[in-house]
Amino acid sequence: MPQSLVKQLAFSGKNYNQILQALEDAPPNFSEESLASVKDKINQYIFDYHRARQVKLEALNQLMIGSVLTMLGLTFTAGSYSSSSGKYLLAYGLILGGAWIFKEAYKIYILPLEDLVPKKRRFKRFSRMF
Repeated sequence: MPQSLVKQLAFSGKNYNQILQALEDAPPNFSEESLASVKDKINQYIFDYHRARQVKLEALNQLMIGSVLTMLGLTFTAGSYSSSSGKYLLAYGLILGGAWIFKEAYKIYILPLEDLVPKKRRFKRFSRMF
């Protein structure tokens, strides 16, 4: 129970001291052992929160890049179509590439912060010796 409270507080943007104060103000139904083990994990939850925010900001940057590329492609296409010559340029590479970048970034951006925390691996890979 205290672990879920600490995780909730960390992912709401509280710092270490605010989380400790909230644990001290919590009802006294937590054992001392559980509080001691949870205090060790506070920094990890705060780190996970900041890493998840970083991933979300990277996704926001990719959203902007994708939208700019799509708009550039549409602008080049519209500009060449409106020219007086009978030929026009279809910049489908920019349009489709920008739309794909936008779609992939949007899938990451809409996830909750808890889902953006990298999973810890149980097993480590062994490198070949030969």
